[in-house]
Amino acid sequence: MLKCVFSTYTAIRKKFGQTIDRHVGTIIRRCSKDELKAACLDKNKAEELAAKVYFQLPEHIKKHFKAETKVQFINDVVEKLMAAKDTKKGQNLILDK
Repeated sequence: MLKCVFSTYTAIRKKFGQTIDRHVGTIIRRCSKDELKAACLDKNKAEELAAKVYFQLPEHIKKHFKAETKVQFINDVVEKLMAAKDTKKGQNLILDK
């Protein structure tokens, strides 16, 4: 049987985009508010959280990632976390409302 390998992060997102987003959302919801707040304010914490998210992805998705696509995934999650602080929910989280 042929193993399906995607060479780029874009191809992986095209094939598994909704599944990845659903799993990332589930993993992020399990994080504490303090952990999310720290990740939104500090890039190093955001990278740690993004790596944690990657390692909690299901194996049927992770097997398609190579080293460079893993880095692209982590950077994508970090960008989304950093952008979250500019949203209304992100501001409420930072201000502890």
